[in-house]
Amino acid sequence: MADTKISSLIPGGAVTATDIIPVVETAGVGPVSKTAAQLKTFVNSYDTLSFISIASTTIASDVTFLRTSGYYLTGDGGHASYKKVTSTPTHTAWTTSADGAKWELVDDSTRNTKQYGAKCDVTVTDDTVAIQSMINRLGYVRFAQGLSKITDSIIIPATGNISIGTIWSGNSQSICGLNAVGMSTKACIKPA
Repeated sequence: MADTKISSLIPGGAVTATDIIPVVETAGVGPVSKTAAQLKTFVNSYDTLSFISIASTTIASDVTFLRTSGYYLTGDGGHASYKKVTSTPTHTAWTTSADGAKWELVDDSTRNTKQYGAKCDVTVTDDTVAIQSMINRLGYVRFAQGLSKITDSIIIPATGNISIGTIWSGNSQSICGLNAVGMSTKACIKPA
């Protein structure tokens, strides 16, 4: 069944790893066929990395896409996908791996403040920069579960409307919000 298109497979039929030969994009080379075993290595080699650990990791040159398991630590809610880029991004949602490759956060509908470095740990970590970085890059903010400590106003760009939301979990909304510390004379959110 080699070279079978996924759309032509019979629903519920048995498909083995050798039935489909995935194609992945390789930097500077274009699409390259990978066997199922090669793809497993390609995908699974880096799925335990946190965003922070990318900087100290040498990543194989043929890898163009990473999926992290957290921002600071595995399971902290900051898991995300990153793509290899050739030029330095103009925002803060990127990093450089030990081999010098640049990795940029992939925009999709699952972005939240933890993927921009917020810890949402109530009073310990100042999440102001992480929240502002998300707004500056995407034009919206989606708060992750937990309370984010802020110590300065979050500036809403003058470019139009902004969406502020939360992540939904199961049948109920996650607990999230802002803990404004030392801001008795400042607005939590203000226009530019």
